[in-house]
Amino acid sequence: MLGRLKNYLFGTLPNDATKYYNGVGAFSVPTPGSDWTATVTKGSDESVGDSTTLQNDDELLFTPSAGKAYLLELVIKYTGSRASANDFVWDFSCSAGTMTGVFNSFARVSGGIGDNNILANGITNTTDITCEVNGAGVLQTLRIIGTVVFSNSCTFNFRFAQLTAGVGTSVTCESGSILRYKDLGT
Repeated sequence: MLGRLKNYLFGTLPNDATKYYNGVGAFSVPTPGSDWTATVTKGSDESVGDSTTLQNDDELLFTPSAGKAYLLELVIKYTGSRASANDFVWDFSCSAGTMTGVFNSFARVSGGIGDNNILANGITNTTDITCEVNGAGVLQTLRIIGTVVFSNSCTFNFRFAQLTAGVGTSVTCESGSILRYKDLGT
């Protein structure tokens, strides 16, 4: 019965691993390359020092249209100044209205490589995710992919901060990080 309910709510997953659920009740097949509506590539490093307050990234943002579904992918390169700690905290913000969706992230979390199925029941501006910093200055990579629908036109931002503030400590979202999105329609 649970399987039938899941299929009713989310559709039946294809078994060839080439499709994604597009957030509007159907499966779609992305075309590599130019199929994305836009790709934003971070041009410079941005740091948060001695602060646990999430800040909007200055470059990893876009303006979605109200009522439309989007496929989002972020590849975040980050470093921290601590020798080792769960110290890179991130989430999303939307300047107006609400956003609902399903996201998965893949990153080093709590001492190991993890497939972290986060925000599986929806995303909010209050769900903060913590990733590990694996040595001072050691480059880490976080990949986030999912679908989201926006209730209003807004500015969508990737946000980050430290989990624990400390004098002389910081986390950095590195240049070369990307945000890409595809407008899936209504």
